[in-house]
Amino acid sequence: GGAGGVRIIMGTLLPIINTIDFGGGVASAVDAERIDNSGPRLAIEDARVLPDVLAELQRRGHQLTLEGEYAIRPRINVAGEDRAQPGINPAAGARIAVSDPRTDQASLAERGR
Repeated sequence: GGAGGVRIIMGTLLPIINTIDFGGGVASAVDAERIDNSGPRLAIEDARVLPDVLAELQRRGHQLTLEGEYAIRPRINVAGEDRAQPGINPAAGARIAVSDPRTDQASLAERGR
């Protein structure tokens, strides 16, 4: 789930894309840099984005607002079963819980019964 007003869509969509399209683990997908296009400028957490990428976005006509690391909300937490982890039986899954480093909240995965 996510909390963050108009930024919820991009904040929850980007970790899904990072997990499915780029094969990242859930924790790294939640931790990854975020962008937000809900305003007239493209807000981007630039601390871990290569300067060449920022320059290319500007070359393509994007007006950027550079945000600090972990500045873009929403804050999201993920809990469930990860059936794609190496070494995990896909039928059983692995219970996971991931908290966004942008928040002080926590997630908890309970042991299966």
